[in-house]
Amino acid sequence: MASSRKASLAAPEEIDVDLVVEPSPQVDSKPRPKPKPRARRRGRPVDSDGLTRERILAAARECFAEAGYAAASTHMVASRVGLTTGALYHHFGSKRELYLAVFAEVEQLVEERFRSAAKPHTTFVAKVEAILDETVRLNTTDPAVAGFALSVTGDVARHPDLREAFTAAWARRDFFFAEVVDAGVSTGEVTAADRTVVLDTVTTLVTGLLVISKGIPVAQARAVEGAKRLLAGTLIVS
Repeated sequence: MASSRKASLAAPEEIDVDLVVEPSPQVDSKPRPKPKPRARRRGRPVDSDGLTRERILAAARECFAEAGYAAASTHMVASRVGLTTGALYHHFGSKRELYLAVFAEVEQLVEERFRSAAKPHTTFVAKVEAILDETVRLNTTDPAVAGFALSVTGDVARHPDLREAFTAAWARRDFFFAEVVDAGVSTGEVTAADRTVVLDTVTTLVTGLLVISKGIPVAQARAVEGAKRLLAGTLIVS
C-alpha cells in the first residue's frame, strides 16, 4: 500500500539549482546538497601587491618622462606593465592620481640620494660637492628620474591642478638644502646674512643640473665640475 505522505512541491523560483536529490531506498531520507564550486574572487587581480604598485610607478615614470602628462595615458602605462587599464585603476583612480604618486616618489628618491651623499661630510663645501656628484650618478643609474624632472616644469605650467604638489615639493627641497646651508653657517663658511641667498642658489643650481642631465649629460658633467671649482675659488681668475 502506497504511503499517504507526499513531499511538498516548491515553486520554480525557490528551487536551489545547486541541490541535487540522489535516489535512496529510504522514503524519509533528506536530499543531500551537492558541493558547490568555490566562488571566484572578484576585485583586485591576484598579484595586486606592493610589487605591482612599484611596477606601475616605474612604468608611469618612464611614460611621463617620455611623453609628458598630457600625452601619456593610463593605457600606455598599463600596457608597459602587462596589465589591463581596469587593473591599473584598482591601484590608482585617475591619471592625475598616478602622476602625483610618481611625483612624490621621485621627490623622495632624489632627497634620499642627496641626503645619503651629503651625510658623511662635515663642511658645507664638501656636502654640496657630494650632492653635485650625485646628480651625475642619478642620471646614470636611473635616467627616468631626470627625464621626469625635466617634464615636470612644463607639465606644471600647462596644468594648474598639478601646481600645488610642485609648490609643496619645492618647500621640502628648501627644508633639506637649508640643513646643508645651516651646516655652512655653523662652520663659518656661510655668513648668516647670506643664508637665504645661498639657499636659493644651491637649490636652483642642483635642480637645474638634475634636469639638464636628461638632454645634455656631457654638459651636466662639465657644469658639475665648474660648480665645484667655483666653490673652491679656482674657476674664475681675478
